[in-house]
Amino acid sequence: MKREFVPLAQPYRSENLGGLLASIKLDGMRAVWVPPTRGMVKEDVPFANRPVTWSARDQGHEATGLWSRNGNVIHAPGYFLDQLPDFPVDLELYAGPNSFQMLRSIVSKFDPDVNWDLVFPCYLDAVDVKQFLRPGRIETRTANIIISEDAYYWWCKLKARSVPTMLPFSQRYEYLLAQGIMPVEQVELPATPLAADEAANRMLDRVLAEGGEGLIYRRPFELYQCARTRNMLKHKPLQDAEAVVVGYYWGKEPDMRKSLTGTAVGTRMGVMGGVLVEMNGKRFILSGTGFPFKDCQMVFKETGTCAADVGIENPGKLITDDIYNPLYPLGSILTFTYRSFTNDGIPVEARFKRRRA
Repeated sequence: MKREFVPLAQPYRSENLGGLLASIKLDGMRAVWVPPTRGMVKEDVPFANRPVTWSARDQGHEATGLWSRNGNVIHAPGYFLDQLPDFPVDLELYAGPNSFQMLRSIVSKFDPDVNWDLVFPCYLDAVDVKQFLRPGRIETRTANIIISEDAYYWWCKLKARSVPTMLPFSQRYEYLLAQGIMPVEQVELPATPLAADEAANRMLDRVLAEGGEGLIYRRPFELYQCARTRNMLKHKPLQDAEAVVVGYYWGKEPDMRKSLTGTAVGTRMGVMGGVLVEMNGKRFILSGTGFPFKDCQMVFKETGTCAADVGIENPGKLITDDIYNPLYPLGSILTFTYRSFTNDGIPVEARFKRRRA
């Protein structure tokens, strides 16, 4: 049965928020801390990601006890690990607003450095280990994990601490507090839908003004479920901006090593794969997948004939000046949506919306 590594939120779609719990949505990296696995060999951990081809680095790879949401070891320094509790927790590694790129650079290193001083753990939940080790398959572009029927038996043999199973979120939250752990603050919204919406909007405005990404809404009775669930909702408002077209990139085949089916779905070979745009002196790419496929045909400026053959021979490369897209010519202004900005002023999750008339 297919499942997720950790509980994941569904997008908020104007649901009734009455009685739900609201908290800030952190722009960090999700992680799971499982202390008994610290010092274990990665291959001996039943929920570890197992790549198709093990690299030399993977052989005899020692776990730190801190795992990414794809089942990979996070190489945090010992002093960082020592501050974490002695039972499994679901957390977010965080380095402050608009710092995701820096955070990812720090956390992804095989050999941790002093920049880990900028990272701190934000506790989201206590892990219900019986649900965390529920048998199933986790498949993403970067994860291939099969959790067997024996996984929970493996855990029981360790005789390690964990929150009691099948507690609702409100009681798991109280468990964290009782253990001296301060989780991300949860604000109970009013019971009536209108009052709840007003309270949530006020909270959302404050979070966005402080550089936050949005809100998470949770039902107090929600059980720990490693799946995308509507008992947990993410509210990340989109914003609009405009940028000028300054170039194009040819499309390319998907990375077959990251394809779950082994088939090329949505290939953009021979057509526009991305548009290079500029805004406030910053250049970035709007992915071609945000544009209707029928609008991505590239032609020669002089003849107006199709230039697909050139694109097939140059996948992923910058398109030369003699070829253009007549629907989105150089100098045209495109409206796009985005979540926030990086420290470098680059829009996060930028996606084409429309061409300005």
